Amino acid sequence: MSRVRFNGGVIGQDVAISQNAASGMFDLASQTYYQEKNLWPLEPFEPTATTTLVEDATPQLINIYGERNTSSNVLSNYRVLEISFTPSSNGSKTFYIGYRIPLGTGISTFYHDYTIAGVQLAQGGSVLETYRNTTWTGFQTTSTNSSISLTTLPTTNSFINIATGTTAARFNIDTNGTGSSRTGMRNGISTNTFPAGGGSMGQTSGAAYLYVETSGATGGMRVWARKTFSTTFSTSNTYTIKVAHYLNTTSQYTTDASAFQQVSAIYIT
Repeated sequence: MSRVRFNGGVIGQDVAISQNAASGMFDLASQTYYQEKNLWPLEPFEPTATTTLVEDATPQLINIYGERNTSSNVLSNYRVLEISFTPSSNGSKTFYIGYRIPLGTGISTFYHDYTIAGVQLAQGGSVLETYRNTTWTGFQTTSTNSSISLTTLPTTNSFINIATGTTAARFNIDTNGTGSSRTGMRNGISTNTFPAGGGSMGQTSGAAYLYVETSGATGGMRVWARKTFSTTFSTSNTYTIKVAHYLNTTSQYTTDASAFQQVSAIYIT
């Protein structure tokens, strides 16, 4: 016999429940029932919102904002990571961001495309450089990958220019979604206005983004992107790097922490 008391004790017909939405009021028993069936909406995992990065230090592990669901090419907002950085020497600096392709029992690598929609460099109230949509010139990606830890320095890797495509186990430039189920974002962003750390940024239809193609990749591998900024840095200034990013992945994970916690890293030199 099917359950009928699903809307906060109101007797009635089943309502439509999915991992994206559950409209109405629900008692605790009903919530538990839907959670056990993997149908209850999943709360987004909170990312690393703000942090301080030290030049030439060990790569710093971060949490990525995201959600676990069965949707394809989602239209969710990106979330901003804000990084404060005071250089220890004058001159040019290269910023790295890495991602570990997941490895676990019953976890397919197919569902884990990590997306970066924008990167911005600022100093004080002045925006110095912004990269998003069609302006990814100078960004590079690792082309060969290994299973060594994300906290191992990325400077020993070989890098190539990031290109438009869907090549596995590297960052690519893409538009209009990856075509995979339970993975990826539909669009990038086009605005130059980035909110403070933890803030949200809506998608712009047709805008390009960077993403790691994990289909056909090997679990446990790490992928790095890097950008040498054109700004000449000064030790007398403190700079801000903002990254708009997102990870939509499979609901096969048992917890949000296992899906999003410390699966990425940042480094500057």
